[in-house]
Amino acid sequence: MRQCLFVLSFFLSVNMYSQDCNCDHTLSNLSTAHINVINASSFTYNPGDVFCIPSGNYAGLRLVGFEGTSENPLKFINCGGKVTFADTTYPGIDIKKSKYLRFTGSGNISIPYGFQVVSAPSSGVAVSSFSSDVELDHIEIGNVGFAGLIAKTDPSCADPDTWRRNGYVLRNLNIHDNYIHDTHGEGVYIGSTSGYKINSKINCNGEAVFPHWLENVSVHHNKFENIGWDGIQVNLVRTNGAVHNNTVVNYGVQKANYQNFAMSIGGGVYKIYNNILKNVDSGRGMQFINAQSGTKIFNNVLIAPQGDGIFIHNRHEFEDVNKGYFILNNTIVNPEKAGVNLIAAIQYSLDPNLVGTLQNDVPSYFINNAIINPGNEFETGGTWKGKPENYIDFNTPETRDKMLSNIITNLFTKQPDTIGFTDIANHNYKAMNMNSHIVNKGTDISSYGVSFDLDNLIRPQGSAF
Repeated sequence: MRQCLFVLSFFLSVNMYSQDCNCDHTLSNLSTAHINVINASSFTYNPGDVFCIPSGNYAGLRLVGFEGTSENPLKFINCGGKVTFADTTYPGIDIKKSKYLRFTGSGNISIPYGFQVVSAPSSGVAVSSFSSDVELDHIEIGNVGFAGLIAKTDPSCADPDTWRRNGYVLRNLNIHDNYIHDTHGEGVYIGSTSGYKINSKINCNGEAVFPHWLENVSVHHNKFENIGWDGIQVNLVRTNGAVHNNTVVNYGVQKANYQNFAMSIGGGVYKIYNNILKNVDSGRGMQFINAQSGTKIFNNVLIAPQGDGIFIHNRHEFEDVNKGYFILNNTIVNPEKAGVNLIAAIQYSLDPNLVGTLQNDVPSYFINNAIINPGNEFETGGTWKGKPENYIDFNTPETRDKMLSNIITNLFTKQPDTIGFTDIANHNYKAMNMNSHIVNKGTDISSYGVSFDLDNLIRPQGSAF
């Protein structure tokens, strides 16, 4: 009789989850002691099916071989409350060989992050092994030994399918509304840093092997705190890369050289906008290496970055020589060095004769930026650089002179108190009075595709930008 009651209780429990969460399948009896490997071959499912994970505390979860469709992705969702994962060997959540899948902790409206990775020796969440078309949201990740979230399939000499030339592309990666904190490595690590176009770090039997491309990648509305290395690192998104509406506070806490940027972006075309980046101790600003023609950086607030606020290195020649970078409507406060630093020297090229040449004829634009109290004082150094280079710096006077006509209606000052911010004590560099030097003093940049501000209000609100 007791066994029958137990079976009845379990049956009622599963059906309760199914009714409350619209479950088509329930991942029951997950282990608390060792990794839970869930293979798609264990289910008979249809596109659009919902897989529920009952509230509870579990070891890591590995999903293998699940595939929905672009119109009807599979959904994995928490049901009945918070679901936590902790693993001693593997990532907390590991998605392999899967496609058209959403993993969302939005199962209970009263819980902002229904999935939580509380510890893992490697990454908190991993998207790997040729996975694509994945959405990850409403997940809290903390206390992990490497990146909070990692998405890439590294090239391997043992598996040529991982090589770029053999065609795999990670597409349609959407990472949003997550809380990532207390990581030893990056907050998010998307795409490989093993090679861009010319140089590769991997050689297989004499062949330089390059990692795969990505397309349509969006990282938005996430919160990052106490990140060991770079807050957000994204590479090799050759089309439609977007990083926006994120908050990154206290990053680079491990003080690892060249791994302590609020953002490190490269190898593709991006829109980087509406982000708030605040250094507490040792974090640098934004770094762009090998980002390509038409990359836009706008409506961002950077507070007290070490080094330069925005560092741009044009190592490869631009594919479209009619447009470089667009740096628009950013607020950069108390950078250790310059507000923006542009280095326009080619280091890698299919034509070795171009290495070392300057790309001064590729126009970048610096419009409507407020750069406040930079640490540089070039005017005292006895070089060609003067006060203007404290705010926007270049590696040569030739580069500066070529860009001068594109440096328009920026506010450069050493005195933040004179601008009209109304809440500097709380590091609020949005609120200002109507007599501010910034209000209605800008250039119309709607032709560059920027028609809204940091709060997503339409520009202009007054008589001018």
